[in-house]
Amino acid sequence: MCGVWGFNSNGFKVDAGILKTIVELADERGGHSYGFFGIVENKVKMYKETGRANSELISRLAENCLVAIGHSRLATFGGRGLENTQPLVLDSYAIAHNGNILDYKEIMNAANYKPKTDVDSEALQVLLQNNTYDIDGVFLAIELKSENKKIISHSKNLPLFIETIKGVTYYCSKKWQIT
Repeated sequence: MCGVWGFNSNGFKVDAGILKTIVELADERGGHSYGFFGIVENKVKMYKETGRANSELISRLAENCLVAIGHSRLATFGGRGLENTQPLVLDSYAIAHNGNILDYKEIMNAANYKPKTDVDSEALQVLLQNNTYDIDGVFLAIELKSENKKIISHSKNLPLFIETIKGVTYYCSKKWQIT
């Protein structure tokens, strides 16, 4: 299974130590590749690489981001190339997903949606647009066309831990705590 993480800064400073912790924990669920997507004002920061997540690099990328999501991939659907590495940046959303959407081809075909990747997670573009995303799994998404850049989160039958510390809301698909 993949690992997902993210944060809403809510106007506060993101704690680099907390961020490194949740990235490293989420990465225990991946290993094939990882990615980062963040927004600073109206500018996008994005990074993808094969292998294990580099929490130091992600912490630097996250500086000054209002909102960010990340993903550590354990490939199940689609090849292991960077084109299938999440977060996926699609028409209306940036998405980091853990789980399997078994009927993903049917979902996209029914909506006449032309996929850009080989991964099942891309069906979330259609599901989010139709507000019908009651699926097994966990995902974090950022609506790109919204003025208010916040994370949309969902979890069903897989864990998602959410905690607000010093004003910043952190998300991680593995249990974590401040020591």
